[in-house]
Amino acid sequence: MPHAEAILELRAFIRATWLVEAWNLLPTVMDTRIEFADFPSLLEGKALGNRMQGEEILIVDEDRVTEDTLDCNRNLKLIGTPTAGLNHIDVASCTKRGIVVVNAPGVNADSVAEFAFALILALTRKIVNADTELRKGFAHELKSYSALMGMELKGKTIGVVGAGHIGSRVATIAKGFGMQVLLYDPIVLPTYLEQFGKPVEMDELFRNSDVISVHVPLTKQTLGMISENHLRQMKKTAFFVNTSRGTVVNEADLIRALKE
Repeated sequence: MPHAEAILELRAFIRATWLVEAWNLLPTVMDTRIEFADFPSLLEGKALGNRMQGEEILIVDEDRVTEDTLDCNRNLKLIGTPTAGLNHIDVASCTKRGIVVVNAPGVNADSVAEFAFALILALTRKIVNADTELRKGFAHELKSYSALMGMELKGKTIGVVGAGHIGSRVATIAKGFGMQVLLYDPIVLPTYLEQFGKPVEMDELFRNSDVISVHVPLTKQTLGMISENHLRQMKKTAFFVNTSRGTVVNEADLIRALKE
């Protein structure tokens, strides 16, 4: 990988969607050309490649870098993304061409973990349902309140699938609520997992959890990893929250499980 001093001498092209103010700091230290893009105008393949002007560095946060993108610029030495995930960059093609790919693991771990737990609280305490009913005109009767009684988290069990930067933080928050924590992560040593909860196999986690929260990256191994077999093992009263990539859950199986 080029030394930091050498990188600062290279030209960079940035396609940014988030944190506009932060990106504006880069031109003060290196030769940088920046485009800000909203979601309807995200690019991939040659459409992205044709936006480059021979720069040695490409930085993207939402656009998709494919082999066609790389074909458009033979000068590329480094591709960076301020995201934790890399599923929008063809890393294998970059590696074959000797292009370094860098990301930012853990950069938003606290934010995602807090958001995941906010969703858990919203579901288990029926916050959205209660807000909706109140705005429609709430009848102050016992049956009205009974329908909105939530589930206390203290003493319940949360199953965390994926115990990396984000999952481990969710487990820590859950312990603060007095929850029992089950963890499944096949690439993390059980001795590491034990500081956050009890390591178990995924089937046991789905059978015994009152809340399941998913935090795995999207890879060939995790694509569709949560299937009908797992969903059918869940308690009828359990809640399922996925703040990782949607396709780690087999969508057809999820729809079938919800209908049945």
